[in-house]
Amino acid sequence: MPTIVIGSSRGAGAAEWVAIWRAEIGERVTIVGSGFTPEATVTITSCEKDLYWGENVVNDCGGFRFSRDVPPRVQSGDTVTVKAWIDLDGDGELEEDNGELQATYPLRVYRD
Repeated sequence: MPTIVIGSSRGAGAAEWVAIWRAEIGERVTIVGSGFTPEATVTITSCEKDLYWGENVVNDCGGFRFSRDVPPRVQSGDTVTVKAWIDLDGDGELEEDNGELQATYPLRVYRD
């Protein structure tokens, strides 16, 4: 089963990466995933599928990693669901009922 985790080097040494459950709007976070279909393109969104964060190609081992800033359009003070999708049927639509939602992770968003 695919999984994702959001992390940051905030408060850690330069070589350390720690999983986080809360981030500030505009903060750089790193999203890592494992157990995905190799060579597939994974799309990351938050809340609803139209709040696009970015996408990345899964490596040969089923993993991916990329960094993004928490988008300013995410509602501050809310816990959002960060979602990882793969468009399995290639129709350009991300559809939960077709099994295209692969993994989720909670993130509390705040504005400092």
